[in-house]
Amino acid sequence: MDKNSKRFIWNFVYESDLIEGIQNDRKKLRDEIVSGKVHGHVGAMLLLRELARNKKQITDSVIGTVQAYITAEQHEKRGGKRLPIRFIGQYRNIRVSIVSRELTISFAGEHPKFSEITKVVKRCPSPSKVPVLMKQWFRRAHLWQERAARFSREENVRSIADLHFDFEEIHPFADGNGRTGRALAYYMLQYAGIKPFIFWEYDKTKTYYPAFSDREKMREYFRIRVFEPESIVGRIETISEEDMIDF
Repeated sequence: MDKNSKRFIWNFVYESDLIEGIQNDRKKLRDEIVSGKVHGHVGAMLLLRELARNKKQITDSVIGTVQAYITAEQHEKRGGKRLPIRFIGQYRNIRVSIVSRELTISFAGEHPKFSEITKVVKRCPSPSKVPVLMKQWFRRAHLWQERAARFSREENVRSIADLHFDFEEIHPFADGNGRTGRALAYYMLQYAGIKPFIFWEYDKTKTYYPAFSDREKMREYFRIRVFEPESIVGRIETISEEDMIDF
């Protein structure tokens, strides 16, 4: 993997975690990518990268593995909670919602105080419906993969946006759905031969979260990021030089 690919995965993982209020150690994340770590969030991304490059279909087992890789070690990162083993790699048996998390900073005294504001964006289907809904999702995903080579870039981006929207609406796991869904979007774009993009944390409440309320908004979110990337200002363009990680 060249330096640009490594830097992309570094940014993708860092930002995807940050959307959920989880912060990576920058240098540790770099070292995991350089060493080709086979577990954790990095391992999930590298697995999906390889599957996409070899045109392998996404499966139930793969998605379970990706979610397990991402969530099993999340408690080792700042802001990450330890997930019970029964929720790792398995469909949920509890009710969940899509939530928006925002970190706020207040200054009272000498030290800043961090707090998290959580808002419900959408309530998800009951757990009893998840297996059937995921079977339907896989049928749509496999049908798209069979046709992707014949589709235009615009058609593929629209299909991938729809699959991302549907996956997040189902929210099949107890935790890690957002990060798993974004990793799958990376895989699907790679599968279709389209340059993937980063889901930036800084504008999640303005663009990403609102897209979960309407399929057309999600399509537009993906369209802009694929076809008009110059209009998106990412964190990597605004952080200071001393915060940059070299590969």
